[in-house]
Amino acid sequence: MLRFGQDPIVLPPLDPTCEPITQDEVDARALITHIYNAVKDAKDNLLLAKISQAFESNKNHNADTAIRSY
Repeated sequence: MLRFGQDPIVLPPLDPTCEPITQDEVDARALITHIYNAVKDAKDNLLLAKISQAFESNKNHNADTAIRSY
């Protein structure tokens, strides 16, 4: 504030309860929640696939293999 010579901008609090919620807003929130959950499920499935691939790949590797340092 003092460095730039301006007062900070204070936004009023956003209160969504001021207006009644319409059915369109309810449907939009439900759709967004559905998409959010689908994305989270997809991320979980991708992580599971990576773990499964690593596990199967590690079955074929010898644990006694010497690691070279460069």
